[in-house]
Amino acid sequence: MILNKELEKHYLPYTESEKLFKTFYELAKGNKPTDSFLDSIDNIDIRSFMQNVVDTGNYHFSKKCDLFFIYKEDITVSKHIRYYPYFMHKHYFYEIIYQLTGTSRHIINNMDISMEEGNLLIIPPSSFHAAGVLDDSIIVNIIVKPNSLDVLLSDLLPENNIFETFFSQTGIFHSDINYIYIPSTEDKKLQELVEEIVLEDINKKDLSTSQKKILVMHVLCHLLRHYVDTMKVSKNSNRYPTEVKSICQYLHVNYRNASLTDVAKEFGYSPTYLSKLIHSSTGKTFSEIVCGEKLMAACKLLATTSMKISDIAEHVGYSSPEYFNKVFKMNMGVSPSQYRKEYDTYPAKLYKHHYHIHNEV
Repeated sequence: MILNKELEKHYLPYTESEKLFKTFYELAKGNKPTDSFLDSIDNIDIRSFMQNVVDTGNYHFSKKCDLFFIYKEDITVSKHIRYYPYFMHKHYFYEIIYQLTGTSRHIINNMDISMEEGNLLIIPPSSFHAAGVLDDSIIVNIIVKPNSLDVLLSDLLPENNIFETFFSQTGIFHSDINYIYIPSTEDKKLQELVEEIVLEDINKKDLSTSQKKILVMHVLCHLLRHYVDTMKVSKNSNRYPTEVKSICQYLHVNYRNASLTDVAKEFGYSPTYLSKLIHSSTGKTFSEIVCGEKLMAACKLLATTSMKISDIAEHVGYSSPEYFNKVFKMNMGVSPSQYRKEYDTYPAKLYKHHYHIHNEV
């Protein structure tokens, strides 16, 4: 049950997208024809995504992809779309998921987690996961940018606590932890804190960014005080070797002019060995990691500055603006100029159509 009446009015009614997905889910569940319904949908992104579900015959849409979402604020909140198909994805920010009402199902690195009302789940960057809410239940997603809480974590929490280590990842490689699950059922204080964070994000009053950070820290302190012995910390057995983490951190800083030969020399390896080490540990090539770093940096500049696209291309390491445009569109599904123009309604590349509807109220 939602405690705050203002939030209740804001979150309980179905959005237009939720209404569409609910109708689609009921048709799919009943094995009824969907052609005429899909033809009636004006939003091409929603229609295309539903068509993919029809084509695969599975509401758990298994195609995996990376999300490149550059938030303007360190902490952002959204409500998960009810009846949205399961979608395996990963991104480069932390996600604190709170079960505001009802229940939900989550899949994280092939592990199945069921959440009940009042439970809280924290997912690190780069973990493949999907969430499912196939009824009237409501989950809240609190998005935290990597490193945005570093100073507060070190100043306000005790040394060597689970959260200081957990939130220290840069977002470019897998965490040593798959997820942290807190069985916080019937914790009114925790729910009040979460609802206050949501309202701060909705109302956007003066100093809301600072207030959201303070409230998130209050949540973490509350969890350490009351749940340190009962929280479930799922360790990741597929950890990156220490040397690979160091290499990824190096590329995170030096992506602009990074070459396989130079980086191999920096770490004392042959280019062939370094290439095999990175690919065997991360599943990505050296070039793919460098490209990903350049795109994340470019997205941030497109979203938060008025720099010319040609200057952004040069800033992130592309000598040719034309080649930058080609690479950007191939990976993001839109051109740099379109990304900038539609940023507030098209915040991510998610199989070329998805997250812009997640910000709908």
